[in-house]
Amino acid sequence: MNRRQFLGTTAAASASGPLTLAASTDAPPASNEDNHDRSGTYDGRFTQFYKAIKAKYPDLQLIATTPVKSVTPDVIDDHYYHSASQFYDDVGHYDKTDRQGPKIFVGEWATREGGPTPNFNAALGDAAWMTGMERNSDIIIMSCYAPLFVNVNTGGMQWESDLIGYDTLTSYGSPSYYAQVMFSNHVGDQILDALAELSHFKALNPKFMVAIHSNQVNPFAITKLLRAKGAGATCYVMSENSDLDGREMDLETALNETVGAQMGTLISCIPGRLGYFEDEDGRCILERLR
Repeated sequence: MNRRQFLGTTAAASASGPLTLAASTDAPPASNEDNHDRSGTYDGRFTQFYKAIKAKYPDLQLIATTPVKSVTPDVIDDHYYHSASQFYDDVGHYDKTDRQGPKIFVGEWATREGGPTPNFNAALGDAAWMTGMERNSDIIIMSCYAPLFVNVNTGGMQWESDLIGYDTLTSYGSPSYYAQVMFSNHVGDQILDALAELSHFKALNPKFMVAIHSNQVNPFAITKLLRAKGAGATCYVMSENSDLDGREMDLETALNETVGAQMGTLISCIPGRLGYFEDEDGRCILERLR
Protein backbone atom coordinates (compact mmCIF):
# COMPACT_ATOMS: atom_id res chain seq x y z
CA MET A 1 0.00 0.00 0.00
CA ASN A 2 2.92 2.34 0.73
CA ARG A 3 4.36 1.62 -2.70
CA ARG A 4 1.01 2.32 -4.36
CA GLN A 5 0.66 5.60 -2.48
CA PHE A 6 4.18 6.65 -3.47
CA LEU A 7 3.67 5.84 -7.13
CA GLY A 8 0.33 7.63 -7.22
CA THR A 9 1.35 10.95 -5.69
CA THR A 10 1.67 14.14 -7.70
CA ALA A 11 5.29 14.46 -6.64
CA ALA A 12 6.08 11.00 -7.98
CA ALA A 13 4.58 11.95 -11.33
CA SER A 14 6.58 15.18 -11.64
CA ALA A 15 9.81 16.18 -9.87
CA SER A 16 10.65 12.70 -8.64
CA GLY A 17 9.70 10.95 -11.88
CA PRO A 18 13.12 9.29 -12.36
CA LEU A 19 13.08 8.17 -8.72
CA THR A 20 9.61 6.73 -9.19
CA LEU A 21 10.72 4.75 -12.23
CA ALA A 22 13.78 3.42 -10.45
CA ALA A 23 11.78 2.41 -7.41
CA SER A 24 9.12 0.70 -9.43
CA THR A 25 11.53 -1.56 -11.31
CA ASP A 26 12.13 -3.73 -8.26
CA ALA A 27 8.43 -4.30 -7.64
CA PRO A 28 7.48 -7.95 -7.13
CA PRO A 29 5.98 -9.62 -10.22
CA ALA A 30 2.23 -9.65 -10.64
CA SER A 31 0.36 -12.80 -9.77
CA ASN A 32 -0.32 -15.14 -12.69
CA GLU A 33 -2.29 -18.34 -13.36
CA ASP A 34 -3.21 -18.97 -9.75
CA ASN A 35 -5.46 -21.81 -10.85
CA HIS A 36 -2.22 -23.83 -10.56
CA ASP A 37 -2.01 -22.99 -6.84
CA ARG A 38 -2.55 -26.32 -5.07
CA SER A 39 -2.82 -24.79 -1.61
CA GLY A 40 -6.37 -23.57 -2.24
CA THR A 41 -5.59 -20.26 -0.54
CA TYR A 42 -5.88 -17.90 -3.51
CA ASP A 43 -9.53 -17.01 -2.90
CA GLY A 44 -8.82 -15.90 0.66
CA ARG A 45 -5.58 -14.10 -0.20
CA PHE A 46 -7.18 -12.23 -3.11
CA THR A 47 -10.08 -11.17 -0.89
CA GLN A 48 -7.71 -9.65 1.67
CA PHE A 49 -5.89 -7.67 -1.02
CA TYR A 50 -9.18 -6.67 -2.65
CA LYS A 51 -10.74 -5.28 0.53
CA ALA A 52 -7.61 -3.45 1.67
CA ILE A 53 -6.92 -1.84 -1.72
CA LYS A 54 -10.55 -0.93 -2.43
CA ALA A 55 -10.87 0.70 1.00
CA LYS A 56 -8.10 3.15 0.14
CA TYR A 57 -8.27 3.24 -3.67
CA PRO A 58 -11.90 2.46 -4.63
CA ASP A 59 -11.37 3.43 -8.28
CA LEU A 60 -8.61 0.90 -8.91
CA GLN A 61 -9.66 -2.04 -11.06
CA LEU A 62 -8.49 -5.34 -9.57
CA ILE A 63 -7.90 -8.41 -11.73
CA ALA A 64 -8.22 -11.96 -10.44
CA THR A 65 -6.15 -14.59 -12.25
CA THR A 66 -8.66 -17.37 -11.54
CA PRO A 67 -12.34 -17.32 -10.47
CA VAL A 68 -12.92 -16.40 -6.82
CA LYS A 69 -16.05 -16.71 -4.70
CA SER A 70 -15.53 -14.51 -1.65
CA VAL A 71 -15.68 -11.24 -3.61
CA THR A 72 -16.49 -10.25 -7.17
CA PRO A 73 -13.32 -9.00 -8.90
CA ASP A 74 -13.52 -6.18 -11.40
CA VAL A 75 -11.85 -8.29 -14.08
CA ILE A 76 -10.97 -11.97 -14.63
CA ASP A 77 -7.77 -12.90 -16.50
CA ASP A 78 -8.49 -15.79 -18.91
CA HIS A 79 -5.82 -17.78 -20.81
CA TYR A 80 -6.36 -20.01 -23.87
CA TYR A 81 -3.88 -21.97 -25.98
CA HIS A 82 -5.66 -24.13 -28.56
CA SER A 83 -5.40 -25.64 -32.01
CA ALA A 84 -7.15 -23.91 -34.90
CA SER A 85 -10.00 -26.44 -34.91
CA GLN A 86 -10.54 -25.92 -31.17
CA PHE A 87 -10.82 -22.17 -31.66
CA TYR A 88 -13.24 -22.70 -34.58
CA ASP A 89 -15.49 -24.69 -32.26
CA ASP A 90 -15.19 -22.20 -29.40
CA VAL A 91 -15.95 -18.90 -31.15
CA GLY A 92 -19.15 -18.58 -29.11
CA HIS A 93 -17.29 -19.02 -25.80
CA TYR A 94 -18.33 -15.63 -24.37
CA ASP A 95 -21.71 -15.26 -26.08
CA LYS A 96 -23.59 -16.38 -22.97
CA THR A 97 -21.31 -14.88 -20.34
CA ASP A 98 -23.19 -13.12 -17.54
CA ARG A 99 -23.12 -9.40 -18.35
CA GLN A 100 -23.53 -8.63 -14.65
CA GLY A 101 -20.35 -10.47 -13.72
CA PRO A 102 -16.72 -9.32 -13.84
CA LYS A 103 -15.26 -8.02 -17.08
CA ILE A 104 -12.81 -10.22 -19.00
CA PHE A 105 -9.15 -9.71 -19.83
CA VAL A 106 -8.03 -12.48 -22.20
CA GLY A 107 -4.50 -12.02 -20.96
CA GLU A 108 -2.87 -14.86 -22.91
CA TRP A 109 -4.12 -16.57 -26.01
CA ALA A 110 -2.81 -18.06 -29.24
CA THR A 111 -3.39 -20.80 -31.78
CA ARG A 112 -0.44 -23.10 -31.24
CA GLU A 113 0.31 -24.46 -34.70
CA GLY A 114 3.58 -23.92 -36.54
CA GLY A 115 7.06 -23.15 -35.34
CA PRO A 116 8.91 -21.06 -34.51
CA THR A 117 6.06 -18.76 -35.58
CA PRO A 118 2.42 -19.62 -36.35
CA ASN A 119 1.45 -20.90 -39.79
CA PHE A 120 -1.47 -19.81 -41.96
CA ASN A 121 -3.88 -22.30 -40.40
CA ALA A 122 -3.03 -20.83 -37.00
CA ALA A 123 -3.84 -17.37 -38.37
CA LEU A 124 -7.29 -18.63 -39.37
CA GLY A 125 -7.82 -20.02 -35.88
CA ASP A 126 -6.72 -16.68 -34.40
CA ALA A 127 -9.08 -14.79 -36.70
CA ALA A 128 -12.00 -17.01 -35.72
CA TRP A 129 -11.29 -16.45 -32.02
CA MET A 130 -10.94 -12.69 -32.53
CA THR A 131 -14.39 -12.52 -34.11
CA GLY A 132 -15.78 -13.93 -30.88
CA MET A 133 -13.85 -11.43 -28.74
CA GLU A 134 -14.87 -8.55 -30.98
CA ARG A 135 -18.52 -9.62 -30.86
CA ASN A 136 -18.35 -9.65 -27.06
CA SER A 137 -16.36 -6.45 -26.64
CA ASP A 138 -18.95 -5.17 -24.18
CA ILE A 139 -17.49 -7.57 -21.63
CA ILE A 140 -14.00 -8.33 -23.01
CA ILE A 141 -12.12 -5.14 -22.23
CA MET A 142 -8.59 -6.25 -23.20
CA SER A 143 -6.76 -9.11 -24.87
CA CYS A 144 -3.11 -10.00 -25.35
CA TYR A 145 -1.60 -12.50 -27.78
CA ALA A 146 1.27 -14.40 -26.20
CA PRO A 147 4.13 -14.93 -26.62
CA LEU A 148 5.03 -11.96 -28.77
CA PHE A 149 8.68 -12.44 -29.89
CA VAL A 150 10.88 -15.43 -30.63
CA ASN A 151 14.59 -15.65 -31.38
CA VAL A 152 14.67 -17.90 -34.45
CA ASN A 153 18.34 -18.75 -34.11
CA THR A 154 19.07 -22.38 -33.21
CA GLY A 155 18.46 -22.87 -29.50
CA GLY A 156 16.88 -19.45 -29.11
CA MET A 157 13.24 -20.49 -28.83
CA GLN A 158 11.63 -21.08 -25.46
CA TRP A 159 7.98 -21.44 -26.46
CA GLU A 160 5.98 -22.20 -29.63
CA SER A 161 4.32 -20.41 -31.35
CA ASP A 162 5.35 -16.73 -31.23
CA LEU A 163 3.85 -13.84 -33.15
CA ILE A 164 7.02 -12.17 -34.46
CA GLY A 165 10.30 -13.86 -35.35
CA TYR A 166 13.70 -12.16 -35.21
CA ASP A 167 17.43 -12.80 -35.38
CA THR A 168 20.41 -10.50 -34.97
CA LEU A 169 19.68 -8.44 -38.10
CA THR A 170 16.08 -8.98 -39.19
CA SER A 171 12.54 -9.57 -38.01
CA TYR A 172 9.32 -10.74 -39.65
CA GLY A 173 5.64 -10.95 -38.88
CA SER A 174 3.95 -14.35 -38.95
CA PRO A 175 0.59 -14.96 -40.67
CA SER A 176 -0.99 -14.55 -37.22
CA TYR A 177 0.67 -11.15 -36.92
CA TYR A 178 -0.98 -10.01 -40.15
CA ALA A 179 -4.33 -11.34 -38.93
CA GLN A 180 -3.91 -9.01 -35.95
CA VAL A 181 -3.02 -6.14 -38.29
CA MET A 182 -6.09 -6.82 -40.40
CA PHE A 183 -8.40 -6.75 -37.39
CA SER A 184 -6.82 -3.59 -35.99
CA ASN A 185 -7.22 -1.74 -39.30
CA HIS A 186 -10.76 -2.92 -40.06
CA VAL A 187 -12.86 -2.38 -36.98
CA GLY A 188 -16.53 -3.23 -37.35
CA ASP A 189 -18.62 -0.06 -37.14
CA GLN A 190 -22.10 -1.24 -38.09
CA ILE A 191 -24.49 -4.09 -37.36
CA LEU A 192 -26.12 -5.61 -40.42
CA ASP A 193 -29.77 -6.57 -40.26
CA ALA A 194 -29.22 -10.23 -41.10
CA LEU A 195 -32.70 -11.27 -39.95
CA ALA A 196 -34.32 -9.22 -42.71
CA GLU A 197 -32.68 -11.51 -45.26
CA LEU A 198 -33.54 -14.84 -43.64
CA SER A 199 -36.89 -15.28 -45.40
CA HIS A 200 -35.13 -15.71 -48.78
CA PHE A 201 -31.56 -16.40 -47.73
CA LYS A 202 -29.28 -17.28 -50.66
CA ALA A 203 -25.84 -17.19 -49.06
CA LEU A 204 -25.66 -20.77 -47.82
CA ASN A 205 -22.80 -22.82 -49.23
CA PRO A 206 -24.31 -25.82 -51.07
CA LYS A 207 -21.49 -28.14 -50.00
CA PHE A 208 -22.70 -27.86 -46.39
CA MET A 209 -26.40 -28.33 -47.17
CA VAL A 210 -27.90 -31.78 -46.56
CA ALA A 211 -31.30 -32.42 -48.12
CA ILE A 212 -34.13 -33.78 -45.98
CA HIS A 213 -36.30 -36.51 -47.51
CA SER A 214 -39.95 -35.57 -47.92
CA ASN A 215 -41.09 -38.29 -45.49
CA GLN A 216 -38.84 -36.81 -42.77
CA VAL A 217 -40.13 -33.23 -42.89
CA ASN A 218 -41.49 -33.17 -39.36
CA PRO A 219 -40.01 -32.03 -36.03
CA PHE A 220 -39.60 -35.52 -34.57
CA ALA A 221 -37.75 -36.93 -37.60
CA ILE A 222 -35.49 -33.87 -37.96
CA THR A 223 -34.66 -33.97 -34.26
CA LYS A 224 -33.67 -37.60 -34.68
CA LEU A 225 -31.50 -36.79 -37.72
CA LEU A 226 -29.69 -33.98 -35.89
CA ARG A 227 -29.08 -36.02 -32.76
CA ALA A 228 -27.66 -38.84 -34.86
CA LYS A 229 -25.11 -36.29 -36.11
CA GLY A 230 -24.15 -35.21 -32.59
CA ALA A 231 -26.68 -32.51 -31.63
CA GLY A 232 -27.29 -32.05 -27.92
CA ALA A 233 -30.48 -31.34 -26.05
CA THR A 234 -30.36 -27.58 -26.56
CA CYS A 235 -29.71 -25.22 -29.47
CA TYR A 236 -29.38 -21.51 -30.27
CA VAL A 237 -31.94 -19.88 -32.58
CA MET A 238 -31.77 -16.95 -35.02
CA SER A 239 -35.15 -16.28 -36.58
CA GLU A 240 -37.54 -13.84 -38.19
CA ASN A 241 -39.91 -15.04 -35.48
CA SER A 242 -39.22 -12.61 -32.63
CA ASP A 243 -40.52 -15.15 -30.10
CA LEU A 244 -37.64 -17.48 -31.05
CA ASP A 245 -34.85 -15.14 -32.08
CA GLY A 246 -31.80 -14.99 -29.83
CA ARG A 247 -32.94 -17.78 -27.54
CA GLU A 248 -31.25 -20.90 -26.28
CA MET A 249 -33.94 -23.57 -26.45
CA ASP A 250 -34.67 -27.24 -26.15
CA LEU A 251 -33.92 -28.62 -29.62
CA GLU A 252 -37.20 -30.45 -30.11
CA THR A 253 -39.19 -27.44 -28.89
CA ALA A 254 -37.34 -25.15 -31.31
CA LEU A 255 -38.02 -27.52 -34.23
CA ASN A 256 -41.70 -27.81 -33.26
CA GLU A 257 -41.94 -24.02 -33.55
CA THR A 258 -39.93 -23.84 -36.78
CA VAL A 259 -40.62 -26.78 -39.10
CA GLY A 260 -43.34 -25.89 -41.58
CA ALA A 261 -43.66 -22.27 -40.44
CA GLN A 262 -41.64 -21.09 -43.48
CA MET A 263 -40.13 -18.22 -41.50
CA GLY A 264 -36.42 -17.66 -42.01
CA THR A 265 -34.79 -19.51 -39.12
CA LEU A 266 -31.32 -20.82 -38.38
CA ILE A 267 -30.94 -23.31 -35.54
CA SER A 268 -27.37 -23.86 -34.34
CA CYS A 269 -26.80 -27.25 -32.72
CA ILE A 270 -22.99 -27.39 -32.74
CA PRO A 271 -21.49 -23.94 -33.55
CA GLY A 272 -19.70 -24.00 -36.88
CA ARG A 273 -20.51 -27.67 -37.49
CA LEU A 274 -24.20 -28.60 -37.34
CA GLY A 275 -27.53 -26.84 -37.67
CA TYR A 276 -30.92 -26.61 -39.33
CA PHE A 277 -32.18 -23.95 -41.71
CA GLU A 278 -35.65 -23.16 -43.00
CA ASP A 279 -37.14 -20.32 -45.01
CA GLU A 280 -40.00 -19.78 -47.46
CA ASP A 281 -38.14 -21.70 -50.16
CA GLY A 282 -37.34 -24.88 -48.25
CA ARG A 283 -35.32 -26.45 -45.49
CA CYS A 284 -32.07 -28.37 -44.97
CA ILE A 285 -29.60 -29.65 -42.43
CA LEU A 286 -26.32 -27.72 -42.35
CA GLU A 287 -23.28 -29.89 -41.65
CA ARG A 288 -19.55 -29.29 -41.89
CA LEU A 289 -17.61 -32.52 -41.69
CA ARG A 290 -14.17 -32.45 -40.08
